[in-house]
Amino acid sequence: MTTAVVLLVIALISGYCLCTRFLPLRYLSARESGYRLYFRAAYWGLVQVFAVSLLLSILFRGFLLEAAVPAVPSSTYLQAAYGLLTGYMKSMQGPLGELSAVLSVPLALLLSAGLNLLYRSPDAKARLLRKAIDSRDLEMLVLHALETSQLLLVTLDSGAVYAGLITRAPDPTEPREHLRIMPTASGYREPDTQSIRLTVDYNEVVNHVRNSSLPALSHLNLEDFEVVIPSARIVSAHVFDPTLHQRLSASEGP
Repeated sequence: MTTAVVLLVIALISGYCLCTRFLPLRYLSARESGYRLYFRAAYWGLVQVFAVSLLLSILFRGFLLEAAVPAVPSSTYLQAAYGLLTGYMKSMQGPLGELSAVLSVPLALLLSAGLNLLYRSPDAKARLLRKAIDSRDLEMLVLHALETSQLLLVTLDSGAVYAGLITRAPDPTEPREHLRIMPTASGYREPDTQSIRLTVDYNEVVNHVRNSSLPALSHLNLEDFEVVIPSARIVSAHVFDPTLHQRLSASEGP
C-alpha cells in the first residue's frame, strides 16, 4: 500500500470521526449509507488535512513559502497564486503531508468536542433536530407534539387507537422503529365509519401513580404505563384534543 493511499485512508477516518461526533454533521450523516457517507467523510477529512497543513506551514515558517517562491515567475496575482498552489502541492508530498494527515484525526475529535459546546442549549439542539428530520413526516409530527405538550393519537393496522403524550424525542442517529407514548386513552375505530371510540381512560390511574395517592399502586412507576408501538404498524397519526373529540362525537349522535 503506497504512502498516498495510507494518507487518504487516514483522511477518510478523520472525516468519519468528525461526521459522527459533531452534532450538525452527525444528524445529517446518520441515515446516509454507502458511497454518500464515504464522500461526506472524505470531503471533511480533506478539509481537515488542508487546515492542519496550513497551520503547520505557518508554525514552521514555511515549507509552503519556500517551495512556492521559485515557482513564481513574476509578481502578478495570478502567477503568484499558481506558485503558491504549486508550492503547496510539493510540500504536501513530503513530511508536511504525512504529519497533516496524522494530526487530522485528533483534530477531528477535539474539534467536534469543542464545537458541540455551541449546541448545549435545548433550543439549539431542537433546531438541529428539526432540520435533520425535515423530510420525515411522522418524526416531524412527533417532535411537534413533544414540543407543544399535545396529545398524539395513533391508529394501528389492527384498528386499535392510542392517545397519549410522547415520551421520547426523535433521534436522527437511530432508525424510527418504535414510538413510545404515555397513554391517556385507548380504543378502536369503527370498521365502517372509521369513527374513534375510546373505551379505556388511563388518566385516573396515572394520576394516582403520579401523586402516590393509592398505597395499592405504590409499586408502580409512570414508566410502567408507557406503550411502545412499532412504527410499521402505524396507519395514521395526528394531534389529539379530547375536548374537540367529545364535541365531534356528540355531533355524530348515537
